[in-house]
Amino acid sequence: MSSVLLAANAAALRTSSRKRPRISYIEDDYLDEDSFDADESTQTDEVYDLEDEDDGTYGKKRTSKTKRAKVARASAKPRKNKKVKPFRFLELSAELRNRIYEFALIEPSELTLVARTKNYRRGIVRGAVDVAETPRHYGKKYRYRYYDWRSDGQDNDESEESKNDERSLIPNLLAVNRQIREEASSYLYKQELILEDTNALHIFLACIGPSNRELLTDVTIRGWGVGRGTMKGYNFAALTMLQGCTNLQSLRFECSLNKFLDPVSLARQIYRDGVFFLEAIGHAQGCYDAAVNVVQLGRWHFDPKRNGWYDRPEPAEVVAQRRRDEFEGELRRLLAKGAGR
Repeated sequence: MSSVLLAANAAALRTSSRKRPRISYIEDDYLDEDSFDADESTQTDEVYDLEDEDDGTYGKKRTSKTKRAKVARASAKPRKNKKVKPFRFLELSAELRNRIYEFALIEPSELTLVARTKNYRRGIVRGAVDVAETPRHYGKKYRYRYYDWRSDGQDNDESEESKNDERSLIPNLLAVNRQIREEASSYLYKQELILEDTNALHIFLACIGPSNRELLTDVTIRGWGVGRGTMKGYNFAALTMLQGCTNLQSLRFECSLNKFLDPVSLARQIYRDGVFFLEAIGHAQGCYDAAVNVVQLGRWHFDPKRNGWYDRPEPAEVVAQRRRDEFEGELRRLLAKGAGR
């Protein structure tokens, strides 16, 4: 009996269904015939409220972030550019301006200039003088290499540290106005200038002009042209352009002029290529042999031990000083003869 009741209840559960009211999400007036005949011009879209972005109201169209950003930028007030007053550099004290010139125009270690060609135009740039392994080549040019006679006895670590502390110069500061150029030009041109060779010296003197040549006081040449090519011709051309550098106090040759010359031949080589410069220095200082004190050769030019052996009983320092005196005496004799004395 109980089994019959359970089967009847199960059948009733299978056949029964919930009486749920049917819900329609379409408004009745939406399908009204009058709505189809209405003028489309009277239908307007709702305006999207930016402040009510996440309310989830049905029927409102969401806009993209890019469009909202454009609307925000369009409605924002234009930002006023803040006026920046110019820095009145010339109102600084003279001591402070001079200090700025030192940092902007002076290289504390050494200012080395090399010749470069860019867009078929010769020019001068800062750079190191590359020395090749061969004794007569460096910088891919046929000329005698230089010998840094000032570095004898110095620590190599200190020299490497000084090269790493290269300062970025700002020569464009001289082009600001006339007053700054007159105040700061001497800081740039009166420091020690090291030229790669006579070719670089010739280009450098041609670039700076006659007014700046008078400011040069210390010039070092590290390459001398040899052979029968164009490099040898720059020796005479570069030293001739030095005749405008009448305030030059030191012209140092850190290179071999022509293999191993004796002191007399060295003096004649200097006079042959630099006669106009040597005479210009004499006229400027009122002494025909004033250039003898300006021209400086490294002590290795006169060192009797430069060939690697020396077997004379006389000290090498005495021999070197005697050779230097012979060089200066011959150069002074040639200058006196040229001056008619």
